[in-house]
Amino acid sequence: MEGAGLTTASIQVGLPWILVKSICDWGDGNKHKKHQPLVAAAAASLVHHVLSHKGALDDLTKR
Repeated sequence: MEGAGLTTASIQVGLPWILVKSICDWGDGNKHKKHQPLVAAAAASLVHHVLSHKGALDDLTKR
C-alpha cells in the first residue's frame, strides 16, 4: 500500500524513489508490535549502509 502512494506521487513530480519496508509479521492476522522497533532499526541501518557508499545511487535514472 505504501509503495502505491509513493509511486503515484513521485511520478507526478518526476522524482526517483526507493522504498525500504520493515516487515515484522507474517500477514496472517496475528499482528503485534513486539518486533517493530527491531525491524525499523534494521531497515534504517540498511538504508544508512547503502547510502553511505559514495556513488551508490549513480546508476539510477529517471523514468
